[in-house]
Amino acid sequence: MINDEPKNSTETVDFSDSFKPQILIVDDNPANLGVLSDYLKDYGFRILAARSGDSALKKLEHIQPDIILMDVMMPGIDGFETCQQIKANEKTKDIPVIFMTALAETGDKVKGFKAGGVDYITKPLQHEEVLARVTTHLRIRDLTYNLQKQNLRLQEITKELQTTNANLSKRALQLETSSQVSQRVTSILSLDELLMELTRVIRSKFRYYFIGIWLLDPSRQNVILQTGDGPAHLNLPEPGLSLLLDTPNNIIALVSRTGKPYLSANVHTDPIYQANGSPYGTTNELSDIRSELVLPLRIAQKVIGVLDIQSDQLNAFDQEDKTVLEMLANQIAIAIRNAQLYQAEEEKSQMLTSLNADKDRFFSIVSHDLRGPFQGLLGYSELLLMTIDVASKETIKNMGEKIHQSAKSTFNLLENLLQWSLIQRGRMPCSPTKINLTNLANDTVHLLQANATEKNIHLFNKIEGEIFGYADRHMIDTVIRNLTSNAIKFTSSGGQISISAENQDNFVQVTVSDTGIGIGKENINKLFRVDTHYTTSGTAEEDGSGLGLILCKEMIEKNKGRIWMESEIGQGTAVKFTVPIPSFSKK
Repeated sequence: MINDEPKNSTETVDFSDSFKPQILIVDDNPANLGVLSDYLKDYGFRILAARSGDSALKKLEHIQPDIILMDVMMPGIDGFETCQQIKANEKTKDIPVIFMTALAETGDKVKGFKAGGVDYITKPLQHEEVLARVTTHLRIRDLTYNLQKQNLRLQEITKELQTTNANLSKRALQLETSSQVSQRVTSILSLDELLMELTRVIRSKFRYYFIGIWLLDPSRQNVILQTGDGPAHLNLPEPGLSLLLDTPNNIIALVSRTGKPYLSANVHTDPIYQANGSPYGTTNELSDIRSELVLPLRIAQKVIGVLDIQSDQLNAFDQEDKTVLEMLANQIAIAIRNAQLYQAEEEKSQMLTSLNADKDRFFSIVSHDLRGPFQGLLGYSELLLMTIDVASKETIKNMGEKIHQSAKSTFNLLENLLQWSLIQRGRMPCSPTKINLTNLANDTVHLLQANATEKNIHLFNKIEGEIFGYADRHMIDTVIRNLTSNAIKFTSSGGQISISAENQDNFVQVTVSDTGIGIGKENINKLFRVDTHYTTSGTAEEDGSGLGLILCKEMIEKNKGRIWMESEIGQGTAVKFTVPIPSFSKK
């Protein structure tokens, strides 16, 4: 019911020409709809009508009125439920709803407000009251909207201030980090320790995802990861990871090769990443990378490596970041060069110390080990001269054999000393080539068979088929012969000696084993040390120089292998060494 009083001509509602509010009137009474619509149209409102809650909800799927006048008592869903559905819809929840009803009880009004209504007009409706309430709530809505806009602007200003403060804090942190790096580079001289500390400081201060430092190898054909610092729970790339400088579509190789910085603001759209993925390959778990900056490490104009900085944020590096990080990269390059120079000096010092120890050892061997054989030579030769006129042929023969044995021992010692001296001075050439280890073992067995037979020792070559290694033929021949001679020396009558070999991954393992007297574990390492003189007599009182295994160790290491001994007293000895296989060495 509407009280259709004449319009008060003194009341006006001002709207701009470009904006006339739209009102959705929901009422099942056509007469009420018509009268109220005509009245509000006269005041410049645009009117939409719906005769049920369902009809109103369907219209709201396509329109967005400025305010809704809602009758409560309607067929189907009533006004309260219709309002609840309007407020539950994200698209329509902010539209003001004014209820129009004859239900005037307080409980009905409370129910209307709980349903989401902003006002409650009781019937019969007074036109002026409806107009006043509509215009009032439209003004409230406009004020609310403007307040929201101001709040949003205030939030934007606050965010801008926060960003500015964050940038200022970031710059202060960068300067602090630069100062810390400067302190570290002057206080740490160990290269490995320096690199680990630098990556830790940069990542912890700047909160980057991963920091890696790569250095070029001496050939300048490969760049090698020296250290990396990233999330502790991930399987990070291991130091030693190597890349060829001409690797295509690889950021690390590209910067190492060109010496120019590379910035990837978004690795997911970066053409290099799309072509080849992460420069660290697929074996690591650096899956959260979003942007990456790779900077060259230069000394003068020479690139010595790269600093790799990764972030889990898109567009993580602005121009100021790049400038500061380039400054850090320059400091790091200088620190690396200083540490390398210090390390080189340390290595020279250690080498000189080692050479002095070797020299002392050399003179000790010459003075100690040569004295014994020469005393035998001098003693027996003097005795021979004194008794040659009265001694029997058998006595002379025995003294001649003793003199020959002393001369042979002296010659073998001098030969070992000469070879060892050549290796120490870098004068013994090492020319690796493909060698047939089966043939070398056969040659050794053939050469030393008489020595073994003389002591009633069985000597075998147990290498099956042909096995090849990649090493200097002369050196490996010398090693096998030396090890077999040692085995004969320390094996008793009736014992056995065998030479065997087998392929193991990228190396060939050669074993010379015997059933001899063995040696205690506490003395095994002494046999391979130049600064410890350790030698014993053989089972037939054969003399030794103590240089044989040292010489073997030097030769095997020259050929990129290793040598070791396994032995138990009374159970025999097995001396084992490795050399590369041909295919692995060529790679």
